[in-house]
Amino acid sequence: MPKTLKDNIKKVAAIPLQTRITSTWAASKAYSLGDFVVPSTVNGYIYECTTAGTSGTVEPTWSTTAGTTVTDNTAVWTCRSPNLVGSAIDTKLSEMYSFDTALVDIATGKLGTQAATKVKIEEADISDFSAGVQTAEGGEEITVAADSVYKMEIARKKRYLRAYVTIDASSGLPKHEVFIGMTLCNWAKPFPIL
Repeated sequence: MPKTLKDNIKKVAAIPLQTRITSTWAASKAYSLGDFVVPSTVNGYIYECTTAGTSGTVEPTWSTTAGTTVTDNTAVWTCRSPNLVGSAIDTKLSEMYSFDTALVDIATGKLGTQAATKVKIEEADISDFSAGVQTAEGGEEITVAADSVYKMEIARKKRYLRAYVTIDASSGLPKHEVFIGMTLCNWAKPFPIL
């Protein structure tokens, strides 16, 4: 039995989210690996440069199926959802589950032209979240204003946790700043005050 409240904290894990600077596609422009663009006619998707190169003189026909590629002269773009997901956090140590709950800190900075964004915490038993994804108890979607800090208390039922942030692609996706920090622990809800 732990002697103090601090003994019950098992691990602190950060869930990194990409901060992307996205511009509108331009003709005959050199693009680097990892650059993001939106089409000149916004379609709700963003495109990641997955083969560096120079764009063509005519804008390509953009796929709207996430994961598919579009060849653009010597550059290759991969269609991405405008939503951001954090890295999967594994709650299992050795052969036993160690963390039943988590205190989640959500901090936002600039959100481009958005006044707020939506954040939820998802869980799954597969690390790539390809099946069996559900919203964690207490991690239901909330609206988070720019330049704000929020907290969520969640209970885990599946092995992996991740943050899911919805970004509005209609504005061309300027820079977005979102940080999700998670303290994994074994506390009953509601959590004690630290």
